Amino acid sequence: DDELIQKMEELQSEIDKNGLSEDLQNSKKNLEQNNPSAAQQNQCDAASKMASMTGKLDEMMQMMSSGSMMEMGDMLEKTISRLLLFSRDHEKSTAEYFGDPFEILPAQIAIFEGLNLSLRELYSIPMIALVIGPKFIYDANYTNSVYRELFQHINDAGSHKVKPLLDDAQKGLNIMIFDLLQAKNNMQSGGGGGMQSLMKALQQMGQQQMLISMMTQQMFMQMGQDGKLDRDMMAQAQRLARDEERLAENLKRLLQNDPDAQKQTSTLNKIIEDLESISRNLKRGNINQDLIDQQERILSRLLDAQKSIHKREFSKKRKAEQSEIDIWELPEDIKLRFDKLRQKALLKEDYKKYSKEYQALIKEYLKILNEKASIGNPEN
Repeated sequence: DDELIQKMEELQSEIDKNGLSEDLQNSKKNLEQNNPSAAQQNQCDAASKMASMTGKLDEMMQMMSSGSMMEMGDMLEKTISRLLLFSRDHEKSTAEYFGDPFEILPAQIAIFEGLNLSLRELYSIPMIALVIGPKFIYDANYTNSVYRELFQHINDAGSHKVKPLLDDAQKGLNIMIFDLLQAKNNMQSGGGGGMQSLMKALQQMGQQQMLISMMTQQMFMQMGQDGKLDRDMMAQAQRLARDEERLAENLKRLLQNDPDAQKQTSTLNKIIEDLESISRNLKRGNINQDLIDQQERILSRLLDAQKSIHKREFSKKRKAEQSEIDIWELPEDIKLRFDKLRQKALLKEDYKKYSKEYQALIKEYLKILNEKASIGNPEN
């Protein structure tokens, strides 16, 4: 950092010129000669110069800390973006696997090599391990070992384990992305408390579930009267099923690792059950109003969990003073109507509240769905 180097050189020059060493030597001599008043004056002069130097050192330390945090933040962003690309490419490659693993081997090798290059660059940042935490390193090692097992299996002319290993590698990539997103959120919030971190994780999952719900509802609206999906829509349903499964896995990880999440065990376990049920139905192409309603109930439960955490964190006294009206809950149909209105609003302008990545995803997905709907149904 040129600015930092310049400040260090200025400080060195000041040390050489300001006579600090001379003041300390004079103070020592005056003390030895039993001249305390002169020694005290020497010490005051030295202390004043030291205070000035300390202020400049503090300033440089803050610059170094700020620069280091910026560097780590930039590297986290870069690694997350790369892992998202690898996850997308892996999903595309897996979809093209129809029995001969050598057809997808070049793409898988490229993803594996890109992943390792990205990890080496990430680990090259000093102190990055304190930000990403041991869980990411464990998950990265797991993903790496899955890829190695996949390549060994293909090399041995095996094929029966290729698909499960491809699925495991996909899961590993997505878990790594989730770990880094949590690390990024924790760093941006200055570390934050356990509850604050849990709140952010649940908010993020709520956003993801909102997008999945919107996409599922669009597919439901475009289904034919026979209630069957065409080939393209079936592929989309499979992707949404994996997304729901991924959310369930992330919630399970929260319950395993987060003591604050464990206080919401009943609610989160119910959400996990619903996510896994929805995932199974999406894989079978069973999209109906009951499934849409089930997705919307997940959103409501995620919101309820966030409200419960917020109350426990900021209103501990009120917990002992709840009035009887707190016992009452909104009827389920009112919640569903509210969620439907909220989703309709998102389809218009409110989606702009989300990050650019989410906005682009919503726009692109709805554009594709609408194009396919207009081809299949000219009246639309």
